[in-house]
Amino acid sequence: MRYQKAVVMFDKKIQIVSILMGFWAMMFLLNGFDKFFNGEMRHDTDTNIAKYAILNAETLEVEQLAMGYRIYGAYGANRSAKFNAYFSQIGLPNEVAQFMLYFISVFEIILGSVFLYLFVRGIWDLNHTYNKRSLYGSRTIHRLALKITALLWICFVAFDNIVGDRTENWEHSTFFLLLLMTYYLFIQSTRIEQEEHHQIVRAYSGEKNRRRSDSSEYQGEDRRGKNLV
Repeated sequence: MRYQKAVVMFDKKIQIVSILMGFWAMMFLLNGFDKFFNGEMRHDTDTNIAKYAILNAETLEVEQLAMGYRIYGAYGANRSAKFNAYFSQIGLPNEVAQFMLYFISVFEIILGSVFLYLFVRGIWDLNHTYNKRSLYGSRTIHRLALKITALLWICFVAFDNIVGDRTENWEHSTFFLLLLMTYYLFIQSTRIEQEEHHQIVRAYSGEKNRRRSDSSEYQGEDRRGKNLV
């Protein structure tokens, strides 16, 4: 059926490695812009989400509501305030903290753009053959992007240990493990693509054999144009 062929073509164009490149592109681009758009801490006024209520002991009527605070914004956390707190722990001024914050953000945006390029080209480029004349054809840009990402996570984990932020340490360590899995799948990508191709070939071969055996006109083994016995 036509729709089945279209689905198979779509499956062949989208490789798991390209999807992982898209994930890292999304992660670094959003994380980079996160540092430019800080959330704002606001006092809640919606009584439906009050932290707790003070009741009258006799009438059990609500006398007062205790409202909390929430961060409003597309990204939530205020990275500028967090970096100022981190660097103040190690005796560095806010100017150094802000410089490092925006330096890292620009670096992440550039790295995310590289992964976005790899994702888009991996999806739309029909020719995935190796070519020593280009960084993409030799997969050099793929390996460099992943290795630079590994070094970046190591730096993040080291900084987390210095400032004693265990939550950030756990998150960065988890991303580092995910990166190692991505690199392994990238190295095995050729073998994965070959296996996916073999599965499709076996499926088509099985369908042809089924149709041949179910046909009422089938009388024996196909002799490549010779008379059937």
